Amino acid sequence: MRDHLVTAGGMDYPQAMFKAYKAHLKAEGLKDGCSRASWSRYIWLANRIGLIEFDHAEAPTYWNAIADGVEVSADYVRESRPQAPSPRHYYRILDPNDPRWIRLEASYRESIGFQVPPAMPRPAPK
Repeated sequence: MRDHLVTAGGMDYPQAMFKAYKAHLKAEGLKDGCSRASWSRYIWLANRIGLIEFDHAEAPTYWNAIADGVEVSADYVRESRPQAPSPRHYYRILDPNDPRWIRLEASYRESIGFQVPPAMPRPAPK
């Protein structure tokens, strides 16, 4: 998530991050290990501990592609979520160098069944 947000200019919506991570797993030769539910929890945790924050949502008229004068990009795919029809919510990364990203990413990889090396010991206080 961190790498994707940095590459995307610091802000993106969860579905794009999810698709990018699935493409990354596929490029690494790994079978499908990422689910939308586990990704939603990852987004929620990153938001909860302050690594990302909600930035804005598209207007519903844009999301439904019915606003006058809106030029919808060719790769725009309307999210099909009848249980929660809402505009795309964009999240912004706060600090890509925050050390908490490392443990959050390791925790996520563990939750979807990948092996993660143990955390490095913390330095002793001076």
